[in-house]
Amino acid sequence: MNLAAGIQEALVALLLYDDSVGGGKFVRALIPNKSFDPFYREIAEAASNYIDRYGRVPGEHTLDIFDVLREKHPNQADIYTKIFSSIREAKDGLNKEYILGRAKLFIRHQQLRRGMTKAIDMLQTDDEGSVLQAEQALNDSLKGSYDLFDAGTFLTDSDKSLGFLGREHEVIPTGIPQL
Repeated sequence: MNLAAGIQEALVALLLYDDSVGGGKFVRALIPNKSFDPFYREIAEAASNYIDRYGRVPGEHTLDIFDVLREKHPNQADIYTKIFSSIREAKDGLNKEYILGRAKLFIRHQQLRRGMTKAIDMLQTDDEGSVLQAEQALNDSLKGSYDLFDAGTFLTDSDKSLGFLGREHEVIPTGIPQL
């Protein structure tokens, strides 16, 4: 199972532009750069380096990253230009939940595949311990999970679930100044 080109592009767009929870930094930790095709890998590596250095996604400096890549690879400059244009047009309309769901499925596939390969390798030896080791390898591959992080409610979300904070309450005099 490979990441589709559209999902790769969307993940790179999150890496470049989305500084929210579950955005670029999350994608960086979720998907290794080596999982991307060569052009997207270069962009993802540049975005990751930017995040390492400045602690945030490139955002308005994305064009600078693409300028450096076009300069570094003059024969592929037109490809980087097309990718930049495509990402810039799509970045505001991305369905982050869908994109991260596809990324999660990809990661789970890779984990399970690694676990099965390790289990098969362990079963090649014909001793009693190999069965237990193979089972452990499969269990380990099934344990790892990347649940999509829901940050919950923020204090700035008063119009949603914190609406009770703005309501007037009936006051009952108790004679206790603290209350």
